[in-house]
Amino acid sequence: MEDRLHILEAQIRQMRRAISIFALLLLFMIFLTLFKNRDIPNELQVSSVDIVNDSGEVVVHLGVRSSGAGGIWVTDEVGQKLLKLNQDESGGVITILASDGSEAQIITVPKQEGGDTYGSQ
Repeated sequence: MEDRLHILEAQIRQMRRAISIFALLLLFMIFLTLFKNRDIPNELQVSSVDIVNDSGEVVVHLGVRSSGAGGIWVTDEVGQKLLKLNQDESGGVITILASDGSEAQIITVPKQEGGDTYGSQ
């Protein structure tokens, strides 16, 4: 009788191992199904992007100006603009602003003849 009890206990242990292995395989298959490669778009289109600091203040803004041209603005922690990159009718403009908000340095890159690319071709 004792031998039969040991055999039965051994069979129950083997059955538990088999069920555990099957459950782990099932969970692994579910995990693979949920997290397999998804289709990733090749392009992201938005009208503006704001990068904020830990306090939630915008420190970098990429957006579209009222003229329809794009621009990048960098600000300090209190929201004062430090740097602007944009374009006007003559070409690209990089503006570095002084601490009082006045334009301290302006660098312009003229448009090339026959297109709207800047710099060398």
